[in-house]
This record gives sequence, structure tokens and C-alpha cells, in this order.
Amino acid sequence: MTLECDILVIGGGPAGLAAARAAALKGAKVICIEKKEQIGKPVQCAEGIGTNFLHLLPFKIPPLLLRWPVSGYAFHLGDLSVVLKGKQFSGFSIDRWRVEQWLSREVIKGGGKVLSGSTLSHLNVKKNKISASFTRMGEKKLIKSKKLICADGAHSLSADLLGLYSSKRGSLGPIYTWEVHGARINQCNLEHLFLGSFAPTGYGYLFPKSKTVANIGVGAIHPRKPMEKYFDEFLQVPLVKKQVKNAKFITEKSKDAAFGKLIDKWTLDNVLFAGDIATHNYKPFVEGFIPAMIAGHVAGNFAADNISFLEEDYRAAIYASLPLLSESDDLGRLMFKIFKKKQKIQELLLFGLSSELFDRQYVTACLGLSSARLERRLRERLLELSKLGRVKALV
Repeated sequence: MTLECDILVIGGGPAGLAAARAAALKGAKVICIEKKEQIGKPVQCAEGIGTNFLHLLPFKIPPLLLRWPVSGYAFHLGDLSVVLKGKQFSGFSIDRWRVEQWLSREVIKGGGKVLSGSTLSHLNVKKNKISASFTRMGEKKLIKSKKLICADGAHSLSADLLGLYSSKRGSLGPIYTWEVHGARINQCNLEHLFLGSFAPTGYGYLFPKSKTVANIGVGAIHPRKPMEKYFDEFLQVPLVKKQVKNAKFITEKSKDAAFGKLIDKWTLDNVLFAGDIATHNYKPFVEGFIPAMIAGHVAGNFAADNISFLEEDYRAAIYASLPLLSESDDLGRLMFKIFKKKQKIQELLLFGLSSELFDRQYVTACLGLSSARLERRLRERLLELSKLGRVKALV
């Protein structure tokens, strides 16, 4: 069976669905294929989103899908805890699958098609001529299209089939995550991020979804042992242990996060890349759900509006819609320098950087300090900003 369309979108996640929606609303004939049998499931995400990114999204997510409001972030390292509140730090926890299924319905309302349970097997790209083979419900199908948007995630099969995928050490960071029920969450209006020896070159988190439900996990860039081991150590951190002592571990939501470059270019002839495969996310904690939707929306409009795809034009459109994305990539490169330091120095620098006690320039200047001097500067900075009311210390 052969299908035909103007724009083929590979990947039915946030980037792919947003791309398909945008292109369909422009009047293009769009088909989006997704390997999962059910859009949005299984969930592989910590499910926290920031209000600052929601404001950049060119369409509104229904308020009922924004499950649990949070007023800020709490950062923890040993006996140090810092809280950042305010509009730029507020956000929500969501049920990601509900948002993706809503977005899938939006694609269909706009005139596009979404084919879940579709396993891609072959992809051929020539100028203004694309063909893709896939299997759905046991039947082999062929799609012919004029343009292609690849948005199939950090392990992009489409980029691999095109010979463009080039993951290197540090490009992907494994994240081991569980949704827990029956927790006793302290400050359930905050998203909690932890640094410490439990996850070298990484972090832990507890993102509340209610007073008793949370996503809890660990991530690392250069793990030296199985992530489950890091997770077990994280659960022994006193502040974490107290909150999840009697909780039930319900659903695993682990994934690999795109931290470094996975492809060299975001365009190829009449092909665009969006979302995790193009590292459209924000460091240090690789926040990517809403940024992927924004990038997908840009890709969908760009594909519908342009006959040929120029790399510089597409990059300009992405950067215009995702401010500070290039600075985020600079931050990622700085973090790789931090990861080369001894464990204690790593923890202090990452804590200072993520809690905004230190800016990037200050962290760069501190790379050569001893852990003792660095900790002293960190505590001095914390005291200074606390007096100014810019942060709240929970020591």
C-alpha cells in the first residue's frame, strides 16, 4: 500500500506532533508516523515543565492538562539547600501522555494523519522526493512525500538510516526514573534537585505531582556503574529517604537525554530535524519537553512555507523561538569541563551553577580552586544573596 503526502513527520512525540500540527494548519497534507502503539505511552520523562518555556509556546496547552503547580526550585547539596522562587522559576508537573494525546488530536483536527504502531524500516531522500517504508499492524506500507521532518528522539532511527547519527561519549545521558505513590513530600510546591556523590557527573530529582505522588530519579553524563545503583544510593540521601520511605514504586519512566551533539546539521536537502535529535533542550538539567514542542512548531511552519531548506535560515528560526539556546549549549560545554574535576569540586561547582549562586563566567574562573576554597566562596555567596533576598537558604 502506498500513501502520499506533502510532509512526512517521523516521530509522534512533542516535537513531531507539534510539527505535524503546524504544517497541517498551514494547509499541507501531513502524515506523522510513531513507533509506539499508543501515543504518549509508555512515558519516559520527569514531567516537569517551566512557566518560562510555556510563555514561548505559540499555542496554549489546556489548563486542565497542567496537573500540579510548582512555585520554584529547591537545590540541595549536603547541608546546603537553596530555594529560587518567582515567575521565571515557577512551573507545573504534568501527565505527559495526556498532553501528547491532546496534541495528537490537534493534528487530526487540523487535517493531518497520525499513524501510531508504525515501525520504520527504510528511508530514501532525494531532492523533492522522499520515500519511507514501514510496517503497521503487520502490513508493509510505503509513504511518498516531498518533505521530511525527523523528530524521532535521541535514538533517531531516521537520522541513522540517513547516515547522519553520530552519538559520542557524553552525547547521551541516561536518566533512571520512577513514579512513586504514597510519598510524604516536603514542600510539595517545589521541584527538588539534588547534587552529591550518589551520582558523579549527574544529579537526582524529586518532582511532585501531588502531595503524595512524585517522579523521582537520577541522571548522569558519564556513569561508571548501572544507573540502578546510583538510584539506590540516591534513595539513601536523608532528605530523600524520609520522603519516600513508605512509597510504592509504580511506573518506570527511564530514558536517555540528549546532552551533546547527535547530528552535525539540522537540515539535509528537503529534510529538517527537530527535538532531541537536534538537541533542542536547555542545560543544565536537559529540560526538553516544551522546547521540543516549540522547535517542532517552527519546523512544521518552516517546512510548509519553504520549497528549499537552508541551514542558516532554519537555525535562525529556531534560535528566534528558543532564546538562549546557544547559551545553553555553551553551558553544556562548561559542564563537560566541570566533569573532569574531582568529585567534591564537581558537586560544588554544579551546585553553584544550577542554583544561580554563580554565573558561567564565575564558574570558569573557579575551575582551578581547591574544594575548601570553593566551598568557602559558595557559602559566602549564599549568605550575600540571602541578605539581598534573591535566594532563600534552608541551612
